[in-house]
Amino acid sequence: AGDKIKPGDTVWLRGGTYNGIYTLTVSGNSSSPITFRQYPGERATVDGAVSSAESTITVGGHYVWLWGFEVTNTNTNRYTSRGTSVNIYGAGVKLINMVIHDGGIGIGTWSTGSPADQEIYGNLIYNIGFELSDRGHGHSIYIQNANGVKRLVDNILFNSFFDFSGHGNDGK
Repeated sequence: AGDKIKPGDTVWLRGGTYNGIYTLTVSGNSSSPITFRQYPGERATVDGAVSSAESTITVGGHYVWLWGFEVTNTNTNRYTSRGTSVNIYGAGVKLINMVIHDGGIGIGTWSTGSPADQEIYGNLIYNIGFELSDRGHGHSIYIQNANGVKRLVDNILFNSFFDFSGHGNDGK
């Protein structure tokens, strides 16, 4: 329905689990973003387990806000590469009060195409990463920036597999 979504629209996600890999190419503008939210009183979960290596949600459009729903990958194999839960490539993108868990990287915000003015606010990010023979891999938030501002405020991050000592989270 991407051709029907216009700046200022809100896409309500009804309660339930949405299995799949999603790429958002729609764009709002700075005064009228496009918002994706779970419907009030319901729980919406986007599950990327259909492909352990692909990103569950990729935001390629500009001024897109993801607000208040869950993103996960319920594939239980932690010994192979896992895709990023939410990849952000657009300018003016916000992730607000999301619950993100069990992906390869929780949130990846990239400088490709020089996107700027992104915000990651009030998110709960946990159980991120995977174990390979060399070490544990996975960052709760991975940030690149070439220009503009990327604002990170009041996020809670824990239980990431990545370990700066070169070992997995088991301490070997």
